[in-house]
Amino acid sequence: HGSRAELVVQGSLVVAGTESAPVVLDSDASSPARGDWYGVRVVVGAAGQRVALSHCRVEHSKVGLDVRVSTYQTPVSVEHCVVRESEGHGIYLEGKGGAKLALTLTGNTVEGHGGRGVYLAGNDSGTELRGAVSGNTVAATASYGISVEMGSSSRAERGRRSGSRRS
Repeated sequence: HGSRAELVVQGSLVVAGTESAPVVLDSDASSPARGDWYGVRVVVGAAGQRVALSHCRVEHSKVGLDVRVSTYQTPVSVEHCVVRESEGHGIYLEGKGGAKLALTLTGNTVEGHGGRGVYLAGNDSGTELRGAVSGNTVAATASYGISVEMGSSSRAERGRRSGSRRS
């Protein structure tokens, strides 16, 4: 568990698996466990960048998927993915510095986390989180299933969550 292996992307990340052949990001241990590797971290730092994951699995990490966006308009899409068994949060998305995140979280399974299942955070003046969270299953988290926290001068669009459940 002392390893710091991780996937760090500074820019766009596009992961495009299929239902029958998902992209798997996991520990290479013979008996995988939470925290075997660090996880996937994406830092969006320029205009025109995007984050799009479809039909993937992220498992046995310290953090599942950690996306941080500063200043820019950025589409972030996580669809039909399984994120499970992390020591911390399953999916963490943070906008700051006036970032405008166009968010789509659809049809995901997020389970077995030591923190929050899905954690959406907005900080700093003018930061906005907009989009849809629908058809997700969030289970067996040590904290909130789906959490949205916005600073006093940030804004999250309300009323676009549907069909997501915590079991």
